[in-house]
Amino acid sequence: MKRKIILICDTKNEIDDQFAIAYALKSPEINLLGIVASQNNRKQGKKSLETNYLEAKNIIKLAKAKIPVFRGANSPLNLADKPKNSEGLIFIIREITKNPQKIDLVCTGPATELASLILKRPDLVKKCRMIWLGGFKNQKEAEKFKCREENFLGDIKAAKILFETEANLIIIPAWGTADDLVLQSKNLSEELKSQKSPLANYLGEIIDNNWTKPKIISKILPHVLKRFWVFFDLAAVAVSKNYGIVSQQKIPAPKIRKNQFIFPKNNKFKITIIDKIDAPAILTQVKKYLLGGN
Repeated sequence: MKRKIILICDTKNEIDDQFAIAYALKSPEINLLGIVASQNNRKQGKKSLETNYLEAKNIIKLAKAKIPVFRGANSPLNLADKPKNSEGLIFIIREITKNPQKIDLVCTGPATELASLILKRPDLVKKCRMIWLGGFKNQKEAEKFKCREENFLGDIKAAKILFETEANLIIIPAWGTADDLVLQSKNLSEELKSQKSPLANYLGEIIDNNWTKPKIISKILPHVLKRFWVFFDLAAVAVSKNYGIVSQQKIPAPKIRKNQFIFPKNNKFKITIIDKIDAPAILTQVKKYLLGGN
């Protein structure tokens, strides 16, 4: 049976969200119900929601797909006990309510929508699986990166709510797990553009236009080539269909104190952490699907 998923993404924050959407659309194992554009005001500015919404609409148009796209919240949570209402949240609630099959909420940006669902409809939390690309996998990693992870910093209150809820929550740390998804060759760009399709051509172009070495990554991953890109968000789509997972563990949920991750030895709330992914397998599958393979 296909996994029913809703993608929640800050679509034009970098370039990996566009590829994550395309990967989900092309995956025969996935039934993509819709896309909710999320805010990332901290990194992109106050117009981030509209920018990300229009980019998600653009990807769907280029793919000639009939997938609805909705706007999520236009800013992070203001209060720890008040949800951010949006058309995206209404869509999420409607889909979870009407579908007897458990739905995956796959979030590759700040966790605002996930937290808003928890606050507004806690009765629906057990009827879905939440997959969030963000945070850290242990205390050592959190301290190594000084808790500097964009999806966490994009809505710290939302992350705190995730970890204080009895939910089926899977965390894919960006640093230490998803950062294995490194593209070091522009061959994929050329192959995509050779497909002569609007979506493939666009994906090839955004690789070309963003083929640089971000300063933060050059410090964290000095071993990679000078020109590359890290496709973090592909990990979330792969995990949603249980593909490419090398190791995972269930641990006590971390606690957020003074904007820092604290990993306790005991906690009544548990989360699943993806420790290791098979990055070559995921990248190979993405390439196969985007280039027309089945």
